[in-house]
Amino acid sequence: MKKLFVGLIIIIIGALAGYFAYSYYITTDYYFEKKLETLKYSDEAKQVIKDNDLIKEIINKDLYSKTLETALTSEYFDANNINAYYELKYVEEEDYIYNINTLLKSGYTTDNIKSIYESLNSENIKKTVESNYNSNLLSYLNLSYFRQSNYDRYLNYGKANTNYSNEDIVTYVNIGLDYDYYSHVTNVTNPDEINVLVNKYSKLASNFVPSDLSTIDGKCSTSTLKLKTVARDAFQELCYDAISSGLSVLASSTYRSYNYQLGLYNTYVARDGQSKADTFSAKPGYSEHQTGLAVDVSSGTSNMDDFEKTNEFTWMVNNSYKYGFILRYPENKEHITGYMYESWHYRYVGKEIAEYIYNNNLTYDEYMARQ
Repeated sequence: MKKLFVGLIIIIIGALAGYFAYSYYITTDYYFEKKLETLKYSDEAKQVIKDNDLIKEIINKDLYSKTLETALTSEYFDANNINAYYELKYVEEEDYIYNINTLLKSGYTTDNIKSIYESLNSENIKKTVESNYNSNLLSYLNLSYFRQSNYDRYLNYGKANTNYSNEDIVTYVNIGLDYDYYSHVTNVTNPDEINVLVNKYSKLASNFVPSDLSTIDGKCSTSTLKLKTVARDAFQELCYDAISSGLSVLASSTYRSYNYQLGLYNTYVARDGQSKADTFSAKPGYSEHQTGLAVDVSSGTSNMDDFEKTNEFTWMVNNSYKYGFILRYPENKEHITGYMYESWHYRYVGKEIAEYIYNNNLTYDEYMARQ
């Protein structure tokens, strides 16, 4: 029995000795050196780790990070940002570590920094680094219709219009509403396409004429009028379905040439002055009617200004999108479209787009700005 007891004591002492020996071993510089070698850090990086007493922290992570490696060998290394260096994927950029440190100091999180680097080009990253923290920017970046080229405009417009949502800021800038009407104009490059956008920032050529104008059936118009064939066919379907419902939706103005719009606009300016005329009449080249996709309607028994008071208007509001038409200048959207509410002005955009606009209560300008 005594021998058994002595044997157990020897075993226990041996185990304790082994434990203490191992404990001593894993706290030696040799052990740390070997562990660092397995993590593939350079000699320069390992020296910085030692100098900053970060050995245990690095070893406990047990993970190599190219971003950390770069930070350790950079003049901008900040030991307080080690976790961020680990979390952020390495980017081949001269100022990457400096930018990380600066963005963190400004108040951005590592997730924010990931978004900034995933969404912005180098020029806009630099602007973000050089600016103060901006929570709105992060919301802008999350929108699918954020555009790099509008970076500065979003920030400036957001500062000037704090009552708008971030979605509206980006949408309105994409439309061009941070500029005066008829300034910063672009020339329309797809005038014959169904999704063409014509507004106070997008201009048609003076010699543009739609390639396939077709005459509307006399039962559906107040005179001989034309639309692009696809719009003509859709409008006639709409017209005949309205007739089946005991209603009369007639085209009263459709395609207009550049010169016709020029004469019409000048007449309104002479009568009402340019400022007022610009609220309800487009300058030549800026009119949707020139596309052959726009139609002013009436009930046949009332003028256009009174169309809103008719049963036909109610029917159009509830049904026009089913045929691919939208109310182009809705009420309470004047600040977006640049035109007064026109209950009679409809635009063909195709059924899919029309339904989306109807369901989301958008103007065509907003819809296009979010594409």
